[in-house]
Amino acid sequence: AMYFGGVRLPDVSDGGTREGMAWRYSDAWELGWRALYEGEVDAERAALLGRGAMSMCGASTVLVVYGIARWVHQGDAWGSLVPCVLASCCPTMLAHTAVITSDAFFTLVVLLST
Repeated sequence: AMYFGGVRLPDVSDGGTREGMAWRYSDAWELGWRALYEGEVDAERAALLGRGAMSMCGASTVLVVYGIARWVHQGDAWGSLVPCVLASCCPTMLAHTAVITSDAFFTLVVLLST
């Protein structure tokens, strides 16, 4: 999502520079700050696109939970709605789909792999 928002990582070809060291030691704070605020990127647009992508992952996760529950309950709609409502009201799901991390995407991928 950040790629489509126009976020480009800083040039890290020189390992002796501060940017190169941040890349080498996975300093996410430094890399994120440089990518969003020191470049020519619109930080608000990038954050909006990233949060939108995470919200879509959360909604897709709830749909996958509904599909799995529907398969487990052999098509019973009411038995499938309970896990769907529980997943959509889960505080962890709500918290992780509001921030731009890999947690929501990882949850979706793990559910799709079952």
